[in-house]
Amino acid sequence: MKPVCVDCGVPNERRARRCRACYRAYRGRTALERFWAKVDLNGPLWNSTPCWPWAAGLVDGYGKFWVNGRHVRAHRFAYETYVGPIPEGMELDHLCRNRACVNWEHMEVVVHQVNILRGIAPSALNAAKTHCPEGHPLDGLNTLIWGGKRRCRTCHREWARKRYHANIQQESQVAR
Repeated sequence: MKPVCVDCGVPNERRARRCRACYRAYRGRTALERFWAKVDLNGPLWNSTPCWPWAAGLVDGYGKFWVNGRHVRAHRFAYETYVGPIPEGMELDHLCRNRACVNWEHMEVVVHQVNILRGIAPSALNAAKTHCPEGHPLDGLNTLIWGGKRRCRTCHREWARKRYHANIQQESQVAR
């Protein structure tokens, strides 16, 4: 059984996905034609506008697109093509929370910290906390920064007190 061309369906003499004629037409497309061929314009609605999910290769959930001899993120290509350049030190935040979306209306240029804090990763969830599990406020006076993490000063003091007394009790039992 001979393979058939994926574009026109004609039996293909070559062991390739496309026949010669379709391959020549495929190679002659511009970057924008190739881009829009890989976008699903019927995605779910977000804020009354549709998400346009990338329907081709993904890396970590983001669309991957080959242009000018290198891979670029599809959402960055869309934004830079239709809105403008992304300033140095800034990045795009998907307001719709869909990494595969290439709709530039769903993106906002922000600094890295804002992008992280808007997410749902543990760092964003911890940064949003205003009180420790015991109910003490995590404000400037009651917060320790220890190992890059915020800790409640009141709870830490109580933990240290219990540990100190446990060590003294253990030492007194060993001395007997």
